[in-house]
Amino acid sequence: WQTVQNEKEEGTRITRINSSGSHFDFEFMLEHCKDHILLIQEHWKLKDEIKSWESLAFRKGWQGIWEPAKQTEKNQDGVTGRSGGVAVLTWNGRLMMKNKFESDYRALGVTIGWGRSKTLHIFSIYGYDTGQKDAQGQNYYERGNRTIRDRLGSYITQLGRVPWIIGGDWNMKPGVCTIESMNNAAAYLDPIDSTCHTGNTIDWFMVSG
Repeated sequence: WQTVQNEKEEGTRITRINSSGSHFDFEFMLEHCKDHILLIQEHWKLKDEIKSWESLAFRKGWQGIWEPAKQTEKNQDGVTGRSGGVAVLTWNGRLMMKNKFESDYRALGVTIGWGRSKTLHIFSIYGYDTGQKDAQGQNYYERGNRTIRDRLGSYITQLGRVPWIIGGDWNMKPGVCTIESMNNAAAYLDPIDSTCHTGNTIDWFMVSG
């Protein structure tokens, strides 16, 4: 009840984390995050491995919807490679369901109960980095990220005038990212400090106007 009351008084707070597959970092966030919604990128868990992280989250008071990581080629030591993996978590007992957005290991859409009669559409995004290659060995940074943005734009346009938030590790600056065909006005929310070792801000939110 106290969590619900705080949200009514202070507003909904959202945190995002790029966990890079770290169980320690994941458990730390579950125990110490005081916000209402948690967006996760790069959890690196394959389909048959997610259950243990779901169980841990539930014991810590969280429920979630997950998209597994993509399995990639084994490295020279024979270890299976993993790419991406995204999730959206909120506290146990809250209405939460996967929406009809075309989700995959880099983009996930869910719908969360927001007050007595409203729902909030949340999207967790992990964009392609500049070194990403396609099956033919060509750079996939621009094309890959455009496919994510096009899917977001198409789905959000169908939603009409409803509240939505997109957050995550976009692997690009907010000023160079646009989502075409959106009827809704949108605003960028980004931190003052850089979010990457390169000094760039590539982790940020886009919200409906």
